[in-house]
Amino acid sequence: MADGQHLITVEGEQLVKVDVASRLPVQVAPLSAITLANRGSYTYGYATRLFVDPAGVWIAVGDTTGLTLHDAKTLQPVRHLTPGHPVFHTLFSANGERLILHEVTFTAVWNTATGVPEQLLWGPSEYDYAFELSRNPAADRLDIRFVPDSLIVTDRASGAVRFTLERPRYSFDDMTINAQGTRLAAIVGYGKAIKFWNLDSGQLLAEYTGYRISDIAFSLDGRSLASGGYDGTVRIWPVP
Repeated sequence: MADGQHLITVEGEQLVKVDVASRLPVQVAPLSAITLANRGSYTYGYATRLFVDPAGVWIAVGDTTGLTLHDAKTLQPVRHLTPGHPVFHTLFSANGERLILHEVTFTAVWNTATGVPEQLLWGPSEYDYAFELSRNPAADRLDIRFVPDSLIVTDRASGAVRFTLERPRYSFDDMTINAQGTRLAAIVGYGKAIKFWNLDSGQLLAEYTGYRISDIAFSLDGRSLASGGYDGTVRIWPVP
């Protein structure tokens, strides 16, 4: 979470806040009825997708019809966003007021207060995998796009391409950027590894393997990264 002291995870039918130092749960709340009714096979049982906004206002829990917004302080469900598709990638704005969802065939901006979509970023095309949602909400200086064979990093002010990461032999399954805007981490190879890149140079800094990974998130200070695995565990990795 934004305070760098807690992790959020799903245990059975509950949303759980865990203290990083003690590794003990400090707060528990039930998942919404909508989430429980629509978990589906794509979540691999209890490997439900979680997204936390950088402002510390919302926790989003994905399901096969959309996602439920939970209050980050109480963990209680507040409202459900229903695009009608599983949500595979999402990004909150820095203030938590907007949520960008990649909804399989298009990308849209939603208002978190009203639960209403405001803007369609990409028209429907099952072959168009450009994820404009992968912006850096903190530094606000880079644009990052996924296309079928590469990841492209451009300077937002000038529009110039800084570097391109080709992916001919493995996929980018998910990605995140640290709050300092200096590191990009991505799950690659269908959950088999985490890779870290320097966002200024495009240099590959490290690769961690060992178990199948479903989700990743940086700590607030950018010094560590948490990963959720298909085996039900959460691991903490040093950031190079």
